[in-house]
Amino acid sequence: MLPFKPIEILRSCISLPTATITARVPVYKFAFENEELAQVETKQYYTCCGKSICKGCVYSFCESGNIRTCPFCKADIIGKTDEEIFEALMKQVETNDAGAMTALGSDYYHGKLGLLRDCEKALELWKQAATLGYSHAHFHLGNDYYDGGV
Repeated sequence: MLPFKPIEILRSCISLPTATITARVPVYKFAFENEELAQVETKQYYTCCGKSICKGCVYSFCESGNIRTCPFCKADIIGKTDEEIFEALMKQVETNDAGAMTALGSDYYHGKLGLLRDCEKALELWKQAATLGYSHAHFHLGNDYYDGGV
């Protein structure tokens, strides 16, 4: 069974090539090759510009040869240290960027970027992002509640 419904070619998907047959769209291939992603977060946040994009579009963007750059601001994203990524996230958090709060909360929750695992800090960041209306923060709070964390 297909984990995702085949998507139409939308104007919001910046990196999708025009195609007449849905099976030729790279995102369609991505869905078949990555069935497990139907159950996990499929959105990638870019700390360089504070924007998010679906991972299917990231896949399509990379397939077109743009592996090292951000699809939005064209900044180099490969080779950054955990400290540099953390600094960029903190700059975005200080501007009340709900996406950055959610990403940083996930990093605290999973102990990434050299951070100690701190579920309380993660919940605090997700709640703050949720009050700003960021739906992905609600997703993380719901998952934590479902897992018995809250």
